[in-house]
Amino acid sequence: MTLKSPVEAEESQAKLSLGGFLSLTTDNCQRLSKTWQTVVMLTGVIVAGLISIFGAHFLSEEFRFDAETIAKVGHTPVDQRVGDEGSFAVIADFYKSVGLIDHPLAAGLLGVLVGSMAIFLGVRKAGGIRKNLFSVGLVAVGFILSGVFLGQYTKEIFISLAMIVVLGVPRTWWGELLGLLAMAGVAVWFRPYWGLLIAVYVVARFVPPAGIAVKGQRISYKNPICFVVLMALASIAFSVVIGAYTGDGGDHFRSSVNQWRANDGSTTTLIPAYVHTSPLIGGILNNLITTVLLVVPLPLLGLLKPYYIASALLFMFLWSGLFIGFYKLRESHHVWAMRAFAIMTGFLVVQGVFEPDYGSALRHLVPLIPLLILLRDFDLNSNGVPSYEPISEHDPSEASPRDN
Repeated sequence: MTLKSPVEAEESQAKLSLGGFLSLTTDNCQRLSKTWQTVVMLTGVIVAGLISIFGAHFLSEEFRFDAETIAKVGHTPVDQRVGDEGSFAVIADFYKSVGLIDHPLAAGLLGVLVGSMAIFLGVRKAGGIRKNLFSVGLVAVGFILSGVFLGQYTKEIFISLAMIVVLGVPRTWWGELLGLLAMAGVAVWFRPYWGLLIAVYVVARFVPPAGIAVKGQRISYKNPICFVVLMALASIAFSVVIGAYTGDGGDHFRSSVNQWRANDGSTTTLIPAYVHTSPLIGGILNNLITTVLLVVPLPLLGLLKPYYIASALLFMFLWSGLFIGFYKLRESHHVWAMRAFAIMTGFLVVQGVFEPDYGSALRHLVPLIPLLILLRDFDLNSNGVPSYEPISEHDPSEASPRDN
């Protein structure tokens, strides 16, 4: 064995550190120190707050359409409302009840605070921030987008609150129940399609990881092919149910929303019908194609403009957390990561069925970024307790998967 000189050893360690910092995966990366994690988090909160305060001066009107609608509904007496305000009335009444309907700045900072709390919990359950470009970048993106989308009047504040519950409740049966109730609240008051997300969540979360035996063959979502097939089957099932319910195609809700927007120039990122055939087959195929193109947004890349190319890369970066988490969970039973994985899987399926455009898809994805942080960075053998030093390969304090 050849011994390295101190200089050679230092150079070798530097190369390893640089390689880990630039690695797409983070399992072999150390964590930032507690001090540096605090610096990153506080900086993120400050940046998000500044975006909330000054965003109206540099963000386009498209980013503030929902906020303006909520403010308008909130200032309309209940007896004078048209009756089709739906969840906008619910969130407007919330801001009225807490005295913020006339204080948009305070309402925006409240959203930033809630979003930041969710990010903090995601980082905590992951065990801390890795010394990795993509880990630090994902946390930074989470704060920036929280400032953009949560730093105003928004329905996403309640999605963030639900994620705080999911990440904050313990590893007990009543913790699971509270998480489900939080998601059910989102479905009842804001996004009815979260009922379909919950259906996927229950299967992905509670079917044994080893899978089930069907005619002597074991089907497990930990098999990549089975995972993709099961997601496709869920999308097909939802498409058929929606088609039967509406008497139209499975993409009825997207096509009906976009029908009046296609020619008014309100957005350049509408998700079109890619296949034109019978409503049943067309709806199924369009939803499947849309699901794939939300992860790999070729239509955005095809616009050949820097903003849309950057947006496409952002989508791919965010969704990579789900697939990194999938491969890690093949070797782990980390409870909070499994919850995050089940939610994000269901979310991707329902986005493929319902999302009308890429702007809405990003807005709806932002409150779930803490789950993607967790999926990307959690330790395979940890129990969610934060650690600020690298874990030894044979550290006896490591928790086994069954403890999670």
